[in-house]
Amino acid sequence: MKKRIILISALLSGIFALPAFAEQLVGRVQVDISPNEDLELEAGATYSKPDARAMDSGYEVSNFSVDGKYNTPKKPYTYTISVKPESGHSFDSSTVVEVRGAYEMAVVEKSKNSIKIKANAYPFYVLKEPANFSTNETTYSWDRVQYATGYDILVYYNNKNGDEKIAKKHSNSPKININSFNQSGKEFDHIAVRAVYDKTLIVKLSPNVTSVVDIAKACEAEGADSVSLINTLMGMAIDIEKRKPILSIATGGLSGPAVKPVALRMVWQVAKAVNIPVIGLGGISSATDAIEFLMAGATAIQIGTANFLDPTITIKVRDGINQWLDEHNISDVNDIIGSLNA
Repeated sequence: MKKRIILISALLSGIFALPAFAEQLVGRVQVDISPNEDLELEAGATYSKPDARAMDSGYEVSNFSVDGKYNTPKKPYTYTISVKPESGHSFDSSTVVEVRGAYEMAVVEKSKNSIKIKANAYPFYVLKEPANFSTNETTYSWDRVQYATGYDILVYYNNKNGDEKIAKKHSNSPKININSFNQSGKEFDHIAVRAVYDKTLIVKLSPNVTSVVDIAKACEAEGADSVSLINTLMGMAIDIEKRKPILSIATGGLSGPAVKPVALRMVWQVAKAVNIPVIGLGGISSATDAIEFLMAGATAIQIGTANFLDPTITIKVRDGINQWLDEHNISDVNDIIGSLNA
C-alpha cells in the first residue's frame, strides 16, 4: 500500500509539472484588399475588391466590412478588418501589420488574440479612349474623356524632305491645332491621342516572366512614367511533418538579399532598353548594394526587407553612398548611373 501511494504521488506531481506548450508568435500580418491580378481591365470600368484575405499562415481574417462606395472613381472607401491568430499562434506588440492595396492604414486595436485594422483604398478605373474625332483643317477635336486631366498626342507628318516624323504634344483640352504641321514644306498625316491622368504612374515589374525587357518596353509605350523592379520571386516552403505548404496559399514572394543578383541583372537589362527612369530594388541592405544598382542603370533605389532588420538602414545607405562618392572624388551621383562597363 505504501508503494502504491508513493507511485500515485509521483505520478500526480509529474502531471502538474508538465510545462504548457508555448504559442508561436506571428511576426507579420499581411492582408490583401487589392483587385485580382488576373483581372481583365476594360476601358470605362471601375474595379475594386470588396474582400480581404490573409496572405500567409498563422492568422486569418475573421471579419471585415466596407464603408463607402467602392465602385466610384476618385472617392476612397474604408475597410474595417478583424484578424485572429490560428490555433497555436498569437500576436504581441511587435507584430507588424501590412495591408496590400491600401493607400493608408492604421491598427486601431491589437491584443494577443486579435488585431483590428482600418484601411483606406481607391478603386481602379480605366480611362476610356478618346472618340468622335472631327476637324476643320487646322484643328482636331474629340469628346472629353471623363476623369482625364489631359491628353498625350502623337502627330504624324512628313517633313520637307519627305521623311516620316512624329511630334509628341500634350493638351489640357480635347483639341489640338495642327496648322504648323502643314507649313514650311511639312505635310500633316494623322494623330494618335491618349487620355491621361495627372498622377505619376510607376509600374512595378515582376521577375516571374519570360522577358522583363519586353514588358518594360510595353509599359513605356503605354505611358508609364517610370518602372520599378524587381517584385518578389515566387517561392515555396513545405512542412515535412504535415506534408503541407507552410504558406496558406502554398506559394509566396521571396525577397531580401537572396534575390539581389536577379534584380541587378534585370535592372541592367531594362535600363538599357527604355528611356524612362528605372527604380532598382531587391535585396539592397548596404551602400555597396545601392551603388551596384545605380551603376547598373537605376536612377533611384528602394529598400524594403532590410528595414525590418534595421529601421535606420536608409539613412546609413544614403550616408554610405555620399562617403563613397567623396572617396572617389565624384561630385554628382548622376555620374555613376549606368556607368557599368559591360
